[in-house]
Amino acid sequence: MSSPPLVLHVLPYDLPRGAQRYARDMRSRLDGLGAAHRTLCLFESSRVALHADFELSIRKTGLARLGLEPRALVALASKLAELRPAVVVAHGSEPLKYLAALPKRAKLVYYKIGVVHPKARAPLRRAAHAALLRRADVVAGVSQECLDEARDLFAVPERRLALIQNGRDPAVFRPAPKLSSLPALLFVGHVSASKRPGSFIATVRALREAGVECRALLIGDGPLLTDLSRDAAAANVTLLGARQDVPDLLRQGDVFVFTSVADGEGMPGVFIEAGLSGLPIVTTDVPGARSCVVDGVSGYVVPIDAPAQLTRRVRELLESPSLREAMGAAARAHCVQNFSLDSSVQAWSALLQRLLAT
Repeated sequence: MSSPPLVLHVLPYDLPRGAQRYARDMRSRLDGLGAAHRTLCLFESSRVALHADFELSIRKTGLARLGLEPRALVALASKLAELRPAVVVAHGSEPLKYLAALPKRAKLVYYKIGVVHPKARAPLRRAAHAALLRRADVVAGVSQECLDEARDLFAVPERRLALIQNGRDPAVFRPAPKLSSLPALLFVGHVSASKRPGSFIATVRALREAGVECRALLIGDGPLLTDLSRDAAAANVTLLGARQDVPDLLRQGDVFVFTSVADGEGMPGVFIEAGLSGLPIVTTDVPGARSCVVDGVSGYVVPIDAPAQLTRRVRELLESPSLREAMGAAARAHCVQNFSLDSSVQAWSALLQRLLAT
């Protein structure tokens, strides 16, 4: 009996973040549905979320600043020759660089999980990125904004585009009775400049100065965590760092706040996690926000550089338990209907079966 075709999912790192957990869960659900599915991690990292089937464990050197880490390229080429996958899925632009640089022996899917940084819109960089995208048989976008950019900025033909939205398991992310009468604001994300965790802290500080009582939890790790400690303490924001119990923490929240800029966003999975957990969301207008958050129904979408408006919307929710309850219920219903892990897996299965059949 012949072995089933192999679909290999390639990610750069194993990190305690949504993209790695999504790839792990997707691989588990897809495995055996017409193909074997395996994951591969390129670079040295701890096994915290993805738990890849294959780990190249390449340590990055200064050569990576030139665009590619040569040892990763050699190791990846060797592993591909050994495994002989029928389809390779590049989860993000970094794996795409390495896969596009190698001779093409399998169908290639690029899973575009965010819009590009403004610097990539400059003519030379745009041409280089367009060349990478031409190597892919399919560009699968996590949101319509990602697909629009691939088509309009990088000239990817419509026939090579596919929408595969993010998804999470509604049984894992679910509401629960609150344990405290004092409402809690939550920030969950990478503590980096693009996520603007300082804006979350500033929002909490403004609320406290206005006499609004709440708890405030900032969950996540990143390069700004230490620098934020003094401002967080002054605003009485609890810094929890990276956590493995995010579903439990979301269940004990009351309002989810997202403060990111647009660069690099596609459809933040944390929107779906918070929505499935029954939390109303107040977010900046990043790609994917208006798909996940029905403005005025399941939360509020505000302009990226409108801190006063963001604070006002958060305050409305903190001061109205009935509004929080109604919007939280709407958020749960919207995300169950549109962003379950099963629906995302079905979209992947249909796309991959089509590629395997050609």
